Amino acid sequence: MELIDIRVSDLADGMITVEFNGEGGEAASVTMVAHTNLERAAAILRARQVLVQLTAFGDYKDDNPPAEADVQIDDTSSVQDVSNTLPLRPFASSDL
Repeated sequence: MELIDIRVSDLADGMITVEFNGEGGEAASVTMVAHTNLERAAAILRARQVLVQLTAFGDYKDDNPPAEADVQIDDTSSVQDVSNTLPLRPFASSDL
């Protein structure tokens, strides 16, 4: 996803949401508990840390099949989950 916009919500009911918007309508959002209204840069950094933790430690498995975009069918017609093989670009403080 090529990032084109980041939106940070105001504090509401003790929660703040950071939405990362990409080309083609792709989006990822993180809703976090916040006791005070975080500054924009602090909220974005915290949301990115949550996403990094999910990708680094996200070995959660459930009974749902992988999303259609995360599968490919090999030459034996079996479905392979490719969501764990997608490349991730590390972010730097300059990305804020």
